[in-house]
Amino acid sequence: MPHREDEIALIDTARAELLSLVTHELRTPLAVLSAYVELLSDAASGASPAKPADLAAWREAAMQQVGRLNLQIDSILTAARPGSSLPLERAPMNLGEITGAVIREMAPLLRNHSLRWEEPEPEIVVLADESRFRQVLGHLLENEAKYAPVGEPVSIGCWVRDGRAELYLTDDGVGIPREDWEEVFEAFVRRTQRPSTSGSGIGLYAARRLMGAMGGEIKIEPNGFGGSRFLLTLPLASAAHGILAT
Repeated sequence: MPHREDEIALIDTARAELLSLVTHELRTPLAVLSAYVELLSDAASGASPAKPADLAAWREAAMQQVGRLNLQIDSILTAARPGSSLPLERAPMNLGEITGAVIREMAPLLRNHSLRWEEPEPEIVVLADESRFRQVLGHLLENEAKYAPVGEPVSIGCWVRDGRAELYLTDDGVGIPREDWEEVFEAFVRRTQRPSTSGSGIGLYAARRLMGAMGGEIKIEPNGFGGSRFLLTLPLASAAHGILAT
């Protein structure tokens, strides 16, 4: 009987962890949606005049986030059913193109920072789940919006090294202390330099889990300027033809 109770406890723990991971993913689209609503509200009140084209673009972007929230809710319902798991489909993906799209999508949230980003040439095609990669990058950009020094730039870049694609994300702040580089990827751990910043402390934990599921990796390393940077790696689609064929 105790053995059965242990199994039930493990199932409950796994389900609670899964729901925590997925519900955290709702925070990013909600934050972006809130930013677009704020822009539309300021324009409507006359506090910040905007062109009709800008208003149309902001409305469209806000509705995209609503659609993203609906998809996330579907994932939660799927994951909550016994024996089910989150969908993960890896396929060739243009890393620079998708990264640029996520940066544009998150721009309102990062409006207090200048963004340094240039799409790589030639294009870098990786094997990944596009929706999950978008979630990971969204987590990291939301993290920058919270912790990067206001007014300072945020830098993103990608390249190919040693047969794998790499993407880095950094800012001009002091970075994460080296002794915390692994701890921040643990569940419910969050930096507290800004006590007013809210968060569940599960975003980076979710990002590492998602990257691992895609055959990738996320870690922190020095940025060469006294701070730190996040580094994501993914397999190249051209080097993963065996996986694609299965």
